[in-house]
Amino acid sequence: MSDDERDPVHDPVIERVAATLRAPVRVDPRFDARVVAAIQERRSPLARLVRWLTTPRPVAISPLAGLALAAGVAAVAFLGGRAGYLPGTGGGA
Repeated sequence: MSDDERDPVHDPVIERVAATLRAPVRVDPRFDARVVAAIQERRSPLARLVRWLTTPRPVAISPLAGLALAAGVAAVAFLGGRAGYLPGTGGGA
């Protein structure tokens, strides 16, 4: 028996198995979508809620709406700063 016949790396059975494993495998194109859907179904409701809350979404507002929003924030800040001040008490809170 030669060294090549006893070498497990050149074993004909191993060579056939390796050739079979190296062969390309065709997978249904919808496979990934099905796997992702199955994983998402198993998520807890809390995890789905957190995912929904943290997903970025585009928000478009008109310049006039932006101006109104800024004016509202400024009014709240101004009035909030004056909330501790009572006339006739000589100062702030």
